[in-house]
Amino acid sequence: MEGEKRRIKGKIVRQIYAVLIILLGLLILGMSVVILFHTKEIEVGGLEYASDTEVIEWVKQDEMSANTLYLLWKYRMQKPELLPFIDEVKVTLKSPWSVKINVTEKKIVGYIAAEEGYYYFDKEGLVVFQNEVPLEEVPCIEGMEVEEKKLYHQLKTADNKVFAHILDVTQLLKKEELKPDRILSDGKNVTLYFGAICVELGSGGYANKVVQLPAVLGKLEGQTGILQMKYYNADSKYISFRRTDPEAEAAKAEAEAAAAEAARQEAENQEEGAGDAQENAEEDGMTDDGMGDNIDSSDTSGEDYGSDSGSDSGEDSYEGEDY
Repeated sequence: MEGEKRRIKGKIVRQIYAVLIILLGLLILGMSVVILFHTKEIEVGGLEYASDTEVIEWVKQDEMSANTLYLLWKYRMQKPELLPFIDEVKVTLKSPWSVKINVTEKKIVGYIAAEEGYYYFDKEGLVVFQNEVPLEEVPCIEGMEVEEKKLYHQLKTADNKVFAHILDVTQLLKKEELKPDRILSDGKNVTLYFGAICVELGSGGYANKVVQLPAVLGKLEGQTGILQMKYYNADSKYISFRRTDPEAEAAKAEAEAAAAEAARQEAENQEEGAGDAQENAEEDGMTDDGMGDNIDSSDTSGEDYGSDSGSDSGEDSYEGEDY
């Protein structure tokens, strides 16, 4: 009987020892994970315009980022909220204490120049980057009027589809190995300048239009004018070109700019005059109707190419190529 008790007691002791050994092993394993996989180095790859520091600081905002295994799990198994300029993130272990963050940035479509710097936007019009020096190989988009220019905010124009249009055009130009001197957009239509040749592409069907440009521009070398492709499509046979007088066009553009500035100044003066009149009316108890003159916006006349007297203007048609 006594021997049976000792046998049961020994069995219990052995089970306790086994549990303690397992717990001790788990503790050692846990400490090894904490110590061995403690994040000592974060390497960032894939960036073209953003800085490594910005990405590293973003990763370290998570207190658990001190462990490399956690980072591997988080960016592989979860869907964390990414920085506005990031499209995709992949994490790999270089060593137990070192990780590499491979970042795919959102593709920049173009940039808008302002007094305070350059604002770079993606195909949705989101400002993903800002700096004081223009990036190489990124086109400057002129002519767009936007309400607000702010990092990680949406640019608002007359038609936000224009950003996707600009992306289409720039990709097609790259495919055809064409590099325009200027890219303009009024918020809807896209216009290109190759030297003294203005190419009006309109607001769609760019694939059929851009593919014609290398051959047509080759025929127009040394000339000045407007290549009208706004309504060109796959079924069109001819492309219209209007020759213009460079000096007359420059004078016209300067006059239009001066008129626009005068109109803007007049509008400001009217606003100031209206404000002063309102203050005087409140003081005198009277309302002065009809303060200032109204600017007739319909007085802005459109371009009339080929109508300048004394210029060597004319219109030619070029047959489109079949592709």
